[in-house]
Amino acid sequence: MFATHAVCTECGRRHALERVYRCESCGAPLDVQYQYADISPAAFDPTCGSRADGIWIHHDLLPASASYAVTLGEGRTPLLRCERIGQLLGLSCLLAKDETRQPTGSFKDRPLSVAVSRARELGVDTVTTASSGNAAASMVAYAARAGLRAVVFVPSHTPASKLLQIAASGAKIVRVTGSVSDSMALAHTSAREFGWYNVTTTFENPYSVEGDKTVAYEIAADLGWRAPRWIIVPVGAGPLLAGIWKGFCEMQRAGLVNMLPRMVAAQAAGCAPIARAFRAGAGVVLPWDSPRTIASGIQDPLAGYSQDGTYTLKIVRQSLGTAVAVSDEAILRAIRLMDEAEGLYMEPSAGAAVAALTDLLQDGSMASGDEVVVVSTGHGLKQPFATENELQDIPEISPTLQSLRALDLDTFA
Repeated sequence: MFATHAVCTECGRRHALERVYRCESCGAPLDVQYQYADISPAAFDPTCGSRADGIWIHHDLLPASASYAVTLGEGRTPLLRCERIGQLLGLSCLLAKDETRQPTGSFKDRPLSVAVSRARELGVDTVTTASSGNAAASMVAYAARAGLRAVVFVPSHTPASKLLQIAASGAKIVRVTGSVSDSMALAHTSAREFGWYNVTTTFENPYSVEGDKTVAYEIAADLGWRAPRWIIVPVGAGPLLAGIWKGFCEMQRAGLVNMLPRMVAAQAAGCAPIARAFRAGAGVVLPWDSPRTIASGIQDPLAGYSQDGTYTLKIVRQSLGTAVAVSDEAILRAIRLMDEAEGLYMEPSAGAAVAALTDLLQDGSMASGDEVVVVSTGHGLKQPFATENELQDIPEISPTLQSLRALDLDTFA
């Protein structure tokens, strides 16, 4: 393992790679550091091992020993060229990083594979997380794989479809009144009180973010070792965006890519603390009052840990990117557009990235010749009731051709 220590993203304090969460001086997120001079450029290449290795193909760039790796074959997801929707939007090169193919249906399998592997290496017997659903479903799967006990805190608004997936593992689930921030606060205090290991995948666990950066390695490899012009990421607190940015920075340092991508934080208008701060030109992100959106996976008000949002905001600006807030109506339109045009069924959080793309093309922030990657973070089956209105248009007929001909068959073409 080439990981050496972690540094605070605000004050720069150095921390040992132990059971550490946030900076012990200022509470800001931590960033894991490596002996990059000793790491071969081949460590970034996702094609240098078998698919069964998952993201652990990149074990030299991850903060847990490969011998402790807990994997379900996560990673190696396709980068799909979306020509039809690109033509509809007037964009010459649109690609979707399809994280719906992950073992539990979302990108969260990357950070949880790393965090649970680190938990196993640290010798803990119980892991806990606070999650709006996807991270919890992933965590309980990897905990089961590792033979660890799992305790999950979810906000009361968590969709039933996600709860069913979590419950199937036999993990202990606790519904918490309030927002996901309230669940995170309880996970934090419970871990401290009972000795559990907190693998919450905001910036609470610095090791989990290292799994997110493997998305960048795969995108660059699929593009012939270069970065796209833009990468649009659905964002709650922003660890996925931060991880992808870090991955590209690492590859630039290794001489594998020349240019860095411009990062876009896509948020739901009903909970958009980072986009609000970006629009206002503020240097600090403030918590969001009364969050409300159909995109439960990014409904994060950042109450009690707004430093996470500030860190993400800093990265967006450093990359010369932007932050966009989109309405629930725009998200639902984007979901239907992607499914009709490309056959890609997204959950609402992922739909926010496509909705943001539409806005950025309309306001001129993006040019028609720009190469754009949207990250499809989770499968539509994670939250199928978001699109239940589509069921109202399904006709019912008797099993005869006469009944079928009575319909407007042109609508089926």
